[in-house]
Parts: sequence; C-alpha cells; structure tokens
Amino acid sequence: MNIDKERKLIVKVRHGSHLYGLNTPESDMDYKAVVLPSQYDILTGNTDFSSTSSTGGDNSKNTADDTDYEVFSLQCFVRLLMKGEMVVMDMIHCKPEDIVEQGDGNMSIWNWLLEYKSLLYT
Repeated sequence: MNIDKERKLIVKVRHGSHLYGLNTPESDMDYKAVVLPSQYDILTGNTDFSSTSSTGGDNSKNTADDTDYEVFSLQCFVRLLMKGEMVVMDMIHCKPEDIVEQGDGNMSIWNWLLEYKSLLYT
C-alpha cells in the first residue's frame, strides 16, 4: 500500500512475528504506520481513519513472500492508545531497531508520543 502523498508519514514499524522475535522462514512481513491526515482529509472530516492492505490472497494463508500493511491516522492512533489497544501499545513500545522508516520532519511527533505516552494510557 502506498501512503497518499498528501499524508505525511510519522513512523513505520515492524509488527507481528518479526516484532516479537517469533518469525520463521515462512513468516510474512507485517508493518504498521502512523500518518498525518492530508488537507483533503481535514476538510472532509476524515481525520480518524485506518486502512489495511495485503499482498496475499483473500482466501489463502500468507507466505514469506507476502506483506501486510496497516496505516493509522495520528488521531486514530492516539484514540486507540487511550483505549489501551494492543496493536498501538506494541508500536509505541517497539525497540528503535524495529522502526523501519521515519517521516521527514515528523519524527518530533513520534518523539513527543514516546515521551508522553504514559499520559495517554487509560
């Protein structure tokens, strides 16, 4: 999945078996990302969203050649963090080496979230 060019990447992290150190040669790759909504998203009121994509088939098990990708808007990420959802808890507690990509100039948002994450917990 390509992130909409108007949506600025904040962070992209490894997830699933690769994050937990449980991957095998047959494991697919899982990524999760946080983005800033685009101007269009803001104007249309679509700022709290997530989307998923996969290279695997809908009716088959993923293979080592497949990649699953999930993108959260910053608003969605914070909302899920405040609810204690494990998917975002795993992201905010990942090791620095599990960060695959950081957005230009937006790392300060991720650093702020890391610094103040305890204020967002339920």
